[in-house]
Amino acid sequence: DRSREQDTLQTMDPAQFSIEFEPGPESRIFGYDLFRKADLTFEPGLNIPTPPNYQVGAGDQLLIDIWGASQQTYQLNISPEGSIYIENLGPIQVSGLTMEQASDRIIGRLKNIYSGLSGPDPNTFAQVTLGNTRSIDVHLLGEVNLPGTYTFSSFASVFNALYASGGPTINGSFRNIELFRDGELVTVLDIYEFLMYVKQENNIRLQDQDVIKVNPFSARVDLTGEVKRPGLYEMAQGETLSDVILFSGGFSDKAYEKILTVYRNTDTERMILNVNKEDLDGFSMLDGDSIPVVRIL
Repeated sequence: DRSREQDTLQTMDPAQFSIEFEPGPESRIFGYDLFRKADLTFEPGLNIPTPPNYQVGAGDQLLIDIWGASQQTYQLNISPEGSIYIENLGPIQVSGLTMEQASDRIIGRLKNIYSGLSGPDPNTFAQVTLGNTRSIDVHLLGEVNLPGTYTFSSFASVFNALYASGGPTINGSFRNIELFRDGELVTVLDIYEFLMYVKQENNIRLQDQDVIKVNPFSARVDLTGEVKRPGLYEMAQGETLSDVILFSGGFSDKAYEKILTVYRNTDTERMILNVNKEDLDGFSMLDGDSIPVVRIL
């Protein structure tokens, strides 16, 4: 029943299932198959150096190595209150700090019991690294194939979450994916920036209880014929016919490029517009436009 289905989607571990999609008309949507490739998982890398800007939190494990005149090793888990406890020092609050800030704070406190860490000629040294990482819950809603709550490593990014959920639906936007944190909009992800220019500035690292909302697409055009990548392309506000051709990889070697014909829906009928090649940069696209690029004679 419906309630059982909702319970099933409520909490998922992406490592415990796989999604199989059969090819259909939706495969013409540019970017639709990005999150459906078996050999492209977007799994977060765990065997990498901890980024200095990584924010530690409850559940993370910190490894403290001390060597030199004094030697000691600590393996400490951050408590739900956000602190670690070192004997003879008491609790040290670290939750919410970056790895670099937490390391500076911990070593600063260790100087109280290891005098060799300080002074002009120290003979004791300390290093703080990240051990086991915590798990976080992220909520995906809107136009995604499998909405629900997912459990990830704290290294996971927006792309990791989108892949686990099967990506946007046939009506989902690839240009307007919103990330909310504590009720505030943090960033808007445009997947075309990754597909076209390999930009991942907005593919940021997720935090516990983040919400990813995939909005419905606002405008999509149909490009067919003599281009390298025919398909359905989502348009952002202000983008032109020149941008559509760019998304498609450009004209084929058999394309008639001098004049393109655009079929446009109005409130009452279809309109046919001829656009000269030199005017492509200034011709704005509307939802439902179709452009068949014909062959040269």
